[in-house]
Amino acid sequence: MAMRDDPGTVMLQVSGSELQLIRTALQVLLSTLGKEEAEEIDEIQAILARPCRPARTPSSRRRTSSSLPARGSPR
Repeated sequence: MAMRDDPGTVMLQVSGSELQLIRTALQVLLSTLGKEEAEEIDEIQAILARPCRPARTPSSRRRTSSSLPARGSPR
């Protein structure tokens, strides 16, 4: 079953360095595949083409002006 046909989604929480390692591993795998694995090549290329964005967590939400310290006050 192709990944794009999979109705389920799995979310993984990885650090930036782990994400880079996964992307590097996919690039190495991609370089070893031949024409016989055309479907896998397409799937890996689709994954690598996706932008890498950190997940929004409560602690990563943008602070509003009411939560910012006043200008000139200690942080």
